Amino acid sequence: MKHKTLTLSAVCAISLFANSQAQSVFPSNLQVGDTYRLIFVTADTITAESSVRTEYNDFATAQAAPLTALLAAESGVTFSGVWRPILAFSDGSGGQTFNAFNTARMSSDDPNPSAGYYNLEDEFVFQTNQYPFNIEAGGSPANPLLAQINSDQNGNVDLGGLVWSGSNAGGFAGGAVMGNGGNVNRGSTGNTARAWINSGNADATTDGRIYVVSDFITVVPEPSSYALLAGMLALGSAMIRRRAR
Repeated sequence: MKHKTLTLSAVCAISLFANSQAQSVFPSNLQVGDTYRLIFVTADTITAESSVRTEYNDFATAQAAPLTALLAAESGVTFSGVWRPILAFSDGSGGQTFNAFNTARMSSDDPNPSAGYYNLEDEFVFQTNQYPFNIEAGGSPANPLLAQINSDQNGNVDLGGLVWSGSNAGGFAGGAVMGNGGNVNRGSTGNTARAWINSGNADATTDGRIYVVSDFITVVPEPSSYALLAGMLALGSAMIRRRAR
């Protein structure tokens, strides 16, 4: 498998993104206790030739490095650091196939049904219980995306271009999956209907981006909030003792 990596991505992306788009990893309308996931399209490209799952996982993790650094530096959230590609693939000709929603751990019966998915422009894309892979009779999505997944980890907005998915519109692995060679299913960042994940196919040797989704991120109180609470409790205790005298 070949993939192209921009030299600036590994060196400068963190500072560039932190200066211009840092707020985009922290959705503005969430409260303490809320959970969410981030979803983006990679800045760099990869071919669809490999049948080795870890190669796609490693590529996704490397692309998400600037976002991982921002989340790790933020005391108001907890995050496992895990990122997953949204890809359907085969582990070799005639081998086992994996659906896109399984690879990305995206399920309609997830234990966090109210968790929202956000792109890196602070836009709500969909909610876990509004499963975006459900397809109605006739092929239309039951729950189209509410915003495009068209921003990359460096703060750029990409309104088109090939995005590998290996998936049909229902999130399932069909014949044109990653790792099988030949033509592979692809999506389009400029769409919110079924074409976001399935808009035709292209030769596996072509360079394309992929969609990447984070594990669940939880909003937690800032340390300053704990300090304020502790101070209020101490003050209250002192007042109670004074009255007791």
